[in-house]
Amino acid sequence: MSSDAKMEISEAAKSGDGTLANVGIKVNGKFKSPVNNQLFDTKEALDLHLKYLHDPKKVNPNVEE
Repeated sequence: MSSDAKMEISEAAKSGDGTLANVGIKVNGKFKSPVNNQLFDTKEALDLHLKYLHDPKKVNPNVEE
């Protein structure tokens, strides 16, 4: 990539709110993960997060919206 080229980042890929505490954490979603402070735009995204990153047997099924 040349020095004058601009990288385009979709809104869905952005995270954080400018604070060190939320670096890499999606904070503007609608569905809150029951195991961390991550938020997701859709229930499907949350379900996939839980399925592949956390033990489903340890996850509380009560999802906050």
